[in-house]
Amino acid sequence: MITKYLTSLTVSFNPLSPRAAHRVPRLLLSFVPPAARTTGVVIKSIIIPTSAGQDVPSSVTLSFKDGKELRFLEVTRPVVKTRNKGKGKKVDVVEKDGEGKVAAPVTVVPEGVFDLGKLGIRDVVEEVDRHSRVLKRKEELGE
Repeated sequence: MITKYLTSLTVSFNPLSPRAAHRVPRLLLSFVPPAARTTGVVIKSIIIPTSAGQDVPSSVTLSFKDGKELRFLEVTRPVVKTRNKGKGKKVDVVEKDGEGKVAAPVTVVPEGVFDLGKLGIRDVVEEVDRHSRVLKRKEELGE
């Protein structure tokens, strides 16, 4: 991941959540090199307490030197219910409607925000690298 043009990185996640959207901010922090703080990148990580429950969404916000801000927010979440399978085992079951189809949650993605529920770590790194390459190209051309 190209971090030369980053000015700040803010992530919030629940470390004990099984949902994939909480995994992306954790992994993104591992992609940031140790020398990034010394080059001026402000890194802020917010750990959502487990007492907050599963309703608090995870998020990633990246700011670049040109002022652009990339925001990734967990918007879509699967409709999951926990069912007791017997012998103390609990199983997560995706809720289905009357026709047997998976009940899709209502999603409204705000303008300029990427959905962490649909993106993986590769997609986030790709977006960061894409904008960093644009900034590098502008720097090379002397703009």
